[in-house]
Amino acid sequence: MKLKTIIVLALAATISASAGAADREEILKDVAKMNAEMPMSMGMMGTMTSISVSGDTIVYNMTIDGLGSIDFKSKKPGKIDKKYTLDNLSLLSQLSGDGGGWYEDLRDCGMYLKYHYLNPHSRQQADVVISPKELSDALDNDPDYKFLTDYMIESTKSTLPMEVGAMKIVEAKLEGNNYVTTAIVDEDVISIERMIENQPLMKENFLLTMKKGAELTAIFNAYVLAKAGYTQVFKYQGSQSGKQVSYQVTPEEILNVIDF
Repeated sequence: MKLKTIIVLALAATISASAGAADREEILKDVAKMNAEMPMSMGMMGTMTSISVSGDTIVYNMTIDGLGSIDFKSKKPGKIDKKYTLDNLSLLSQLSGDGGGWYEDLRDCGMYLKYHYLNPHSRQQADVVISPKELSDALDNDPDYKFLTDYMIESTKSTLPMEVGAMKIVEAKLEGNNYVTTAIVDEDVISIERMIENQPLMKENFLLTMKKGAELTAIFNAYVLAKAGYTQVFKYQGSQSGKQVSYQVTPEEILNVIDF
């Protein structure tokens, strides 16, 4: 199954069943259908829990979680940088033609978008309102991939160290044109020697995961990093022996297996 199809299914909350019909009655009907599909992943933006209409405004209720989380750092308390939301809208419209059609309908109807974000860990909340003009600009322009990468890195750092199975991710940072993730391997569970022996397969398995499209957040992150021009480097260190193994994936390799 192509990744575009998977994203269309996973992001059903943003897709109009009657895309192209710029009619408010149809939009209201679509909103009712979408709510029946909640909650839905929105990739780097988090999880959409519900959608409603208030006057000329479509309201999206979002929770920010997982590696896609952000901690609401901003120059103003309770505010998220609007550029983050606009760049994500641009990204989603590119990944899903149907989703782009839904946003175009909202723009053509003169509808505003309001994103209500909730961080379930800190309980902080923030709102972002997007005007029809801002929405139109987001649909017509490419996202700022380096900006999205910076947000992703900062949000990831705020979650570290993070336990992932028998590994603990302890560091994620940029080193030149490389995005380096470092994890400590619990050698009581996983043999670092075996990982060293199977090092070529580690990269193959990662690319296969990207191709299958099963882990949406990981795919979004990998895609954004690749479009920003960063090579992804994964480093693993044994908890007892200190032995290390690593592999890297270039932007070209990522973009070749992610099929939109």
